[in-house]
Amino acid sequence: MLVPQSGWAEHRTKIYDDTARILTSTSFLMLRLTGMYVIDHFTAANFSPLYDVANQSWVDDLADDIIDLAILPSLMWSSDIVGGVPCAAADATGLAEGTPVTTGTIDATAEALSVGVSDQGDMMMYGSTIFIVLRTDARVTDPKLWYAPWLLKDEHASLASLQPAER
Repeated sequence: MLVPQSGWAEHRTKIYDDTARILTSTSFLMLRLTGMYVIDHFTAANFSPLYDVANQSWVDDLADDIIDLAILPSLMWSSDIVGGVPCAAADATGLAEGTPVTTGTIDATAEALSVGVSDQGDMMMYGSTIFIVLRTDARVTDPKLWYAPWLLKDEHASLASLQPAER
């Protein structure tokens, strides 16, 4: 759904008023496991235009036009420890209380790590749509590729999909 430039508050008043937080599936898991609202930078890069990939931050000057940035999760790197598993989450999951929980990431990045994409120049093709993930040593600004910060500060990825565009 495209939200008009004037923002959700004006055009989707009930939804906007009822929204306490915007979370991804990984952010929801972090909330349940630690009580913290967080998202990794790689995942946040999908929140364009709210995430500025060049500055690796939420875009403050869009807050009035699109959404209040206070309802977005805090930005962290994938390996950052969000917190420890509290008693209630330990009881619900069987994890030991205090177990450190990292921010984590989404499926494509986790899959890339699982097949060894960790160094500059490593690449993988992923899924039936042939999603390509390439670890790079710097930000690549080719308009044919997507860019996202990789899992740690000062790491980068270029991405592409061979899936045809919708007509």
